[in-house]
Amino acid sequence: MGGTAVLMAQQGWKISFVALTGGECGSQSLDATTIAQKRHVEACIAAHVLYADYHTLHIHDGCISVDLVTMQKLTEVIRDIRPHLIFTHPPEDYMLDHTHTAQLVRWAVTEARHPNFPLPRHIPALFERPCVYHVDPEKLLGADGQIVPATTIVDISSVMKQKLTALAAHESQHKPSTATSIGSLAQIERCAIIRGHQIGVQYGEGFRQLLFNSYPRRNLLRESLPDKVFTL
Repeated sequence: MGGTAVLMAQQGWKISFVALTGGECGSQSLDATTIAQKRHVEACIAAHVLYADYHTLHIHDGCISVDLVTMQKLTEVIRDIRPHLIFTHPPEDYMLDHTHTAQLVRWAVTEARHPNFPLPRHIPALFERPCVYHVDPEKLLGADGQIVPATTIVDISSVMKQKLTALAAHESQHKPSTATSIGSLAQIERCAIIRGHQIGVQYGEGFRQLLFNSYPRRNLLRESLPDKVFTL
């Protein structure tokens, strides 16, 4: 959702990125501390390119569980930032850290509005529930190997170069292209082309808005970027 983040920042939105882990399992050769430090620097550079600030909850990579302590940490962050709109991982993805994050966001968004919910720090509860959107899964694929549907697609053609520049800052996460595989940046561009093709533009990013009972029915993303957002 880096392209969408840039477009919203250009409209005056304040953008915050929150990583739950430090990426300690992201290397086969570097120790956990070294790779986490490297990824933190990369993430800060990428956030700067996208006009965002960056936070992390310092949970060890691969260890995100749907438990009360983790959810309380996330609830504190949500109350601190007080977002009107949240992008989070899809409910199904290849990595359970991503899936658990989506579940934790749902839990935390609810409790962030309850003033009597116990937290280590006293932070005023949210008055309104933010709009929540799931981003596309890795390579757009669901568990059945099929491309998942998106209900909202954003035209990011004008900021695709900036999105790729931010992604390139994550040097430790990119694999070179080979005869049998596609490098991560090229794969991300392919996914943006697929989403863009669905709405007749060069590049797009897909989302699915969470619309359970009591969630806002307004499409705040479309309201914020009326000339860039298409609903399907």
